[in-house]
Amino acid sequence: MFSSFTDNTPPSFNNTCPDNKVFYATECSSSALLTWTEPLAADNSGHVSISYPATRPPVNLSIGLYNVLYSAIDSSGNGANCTFIVQVASKLSHLQF
Repeated sequence: MFSSFTDNTPPSFNNTCPDNKVFYATECSSSALLTWTEPLAADNSGHVSISYPATRPPVNLSIGLYNVLYSAIDSSGNGANCTFIVQVASKLSHLQF
């Protein structure tokens, strides 16, 4: 006899989703080399698929704000997201006069 169960538990990034980050452009430049530890997803089924963003470390980005989204989905279609913002700022923007 088969036992049937429905998996309603979404994958989890288990506290590996980075916090928002600020990087500063190098002197005389309008960009910075960004790095962060990419999050890991797990699921109770043991099968999880992760969608990675187009912006992945290491990456050189211009001054601005960037939304970063990692998505995880299990074989039952349950999903979870890891999202954070990275900002590239000018060093001059935080000088005090």
